[in-house]
Amino acid sequence: MSTIRGIIKQFCGPGSVVFTDDASIYCDRQSSTSQLTKMGYIHFWVNHSMEYVNPKFPFVNSAKIEHSWNVLKKKNPSLSSKNLFENT
Repeated sequence: MSTIRGIIKQFCGPGSVVFTDDASIYCDRQSSTSQLTKMGYIHFWVNHSMEYVNPKFPFVNSAKIEHSWNVLKKKNPSLSSKNLFENT
């Protein structure tokens, strides 16, 4: 599974809470629907073009998302962007 959604499916169980930005791989911006919700995840996202904190869910913000991702990458260097997309 070499796609981001495939990686999420591989490592996150159904019903897991997933925080992301609003990239099209995760969200349909026109309808404000989540591809991850359709896959069975609880998905919160931030639209960086409009805000850095989700107005409906203030606990979802860019700083927390970036911090969490950096902690994961430090614990597992294979999760770096370079390694994730090297073979796609």
